[in-house]
Amino acid sequence: MRSIPWNRLRGRNNEGVLVLSIIAFSIAVGISTPSFWGWPTLLDLGTNSLINLVFAMGVLLVIVSGGIDVSFMAIGIFSGYATTQSSASRPRR
Repeated sequence: MRSIPWNRLRGRNNEGVLVLSIIAFSIAVGISTPSFWGWPTLLDLGTNSLINLVFAMGVLLVIVSGGIDVSFMAIGIFSGYATTQSSASRPRR
């Protein structure tokens, strides 16, 4: 039986340790609060991640277009504009 290569799990920036910590924390919270594993929690996580997703799409657009100027202000302005336009184009209920 081969042993687990723990030094490779860490990665250059401890990504593996971070993933294991998130999994362990999620399991601990799920055991203490069973409603954690429901759809409302998943929808809350998705909703709260939308801002970061819009920022990531802005960065992707800048990088793909060839202008690898990843200044925060340009990304922030584009992300705010995209969010405003996407929410304004949706019909209100």
